[in-house]
Amino acid sequence: MKTVLVTGGTSGIGRVAARELKAKGFRVVVVGRDPQRLKAMNGFETIQADLSLVRETRRAAREFRERIGTLDVLLNNAGAIYGEYGETAEGIERTFALDHLAYFVMTEELLPLLRESRGRVVSVSSDAHKAGRLDFDDLQLKRRFSGARQYCNAKLMNILFARELARREPDITSNALHPGAIASGFGMTGAAGRIGWIFKLARPFLISEEKGAQTSIWAASDPSLDGVTGKYFVKKRVRNPIAAARSDENARRLWEATEVIVRGIPPSP
Repeated sequence: MKTVLVTGGTSGIGRVAARELKAKGFRVVVVGRDPQRLKAMNGFETIQADLSLVRETRRAAREFRERIGTLDVLLNNAGAIYGEYGETAEGIERTFALDHLAYFVMTEELLPLLRESRGRVVSVSSDAHKAGRLDFDDLQLKRRFSGARQYCNAKLMNILFARELARREPDITSNALHPGAIASGFGMTGAAGRIGWIFKLARPFLISEEKGAQTSIWAASDPSLDGVTGKYFVKKRVRNPIAAARSDENARRLWEATEVIVRGIPPSP
């Protein structure tokens, strides 16, 4: 039985993906922040963690290694959008922390297991990356914050992360994907501010969570993707992201800049 770890698996497309992958015969472990939502995931193994914190992400990965000990697929799915600037307890802008750093840290911590299984890393991005414009001198937009821009930037970072991981780790596969514009709770919270109203207005035109999860499920499980790496999928097909997302130089710079930020957060005492 293959094992998959789904981050952000208690709601939205993450929950659908967890359910469908379990139905396909995977051993599914779900990471989520809310203890009550985790409790409601009947029949799933769960790990509670706030993935917007590097220390918590490291702890969750350590718990996974110790409890489970094997991993075939990592589905990086957790994410959020914040309309107003705010920092985590570790001093990191919130969208950058959850939508980018969590992918990086969780993957890095679980690489030994993924190498052993010659596994897959699937990173949920978005076509919103097309509006992303990275400033490598201000990746967290601390000087001039825009919630919408930072979300688009984070989705661009997801593709660059997947691309650089594919280059650095030839024994595993790493791909990113666009799930579609989905009618879920994403973007509806008060934390989304004005951006939440955009999601509410667009809701009648969005696809269901079940449809939105299909590319994630396929990318995580389809045998035809064995050995396929460094790609960006839309509706189960390879698509070219924007030129900035295909830049090996951008991918390398982002990886190195991320390493500096992550190394600056010491382990928990």
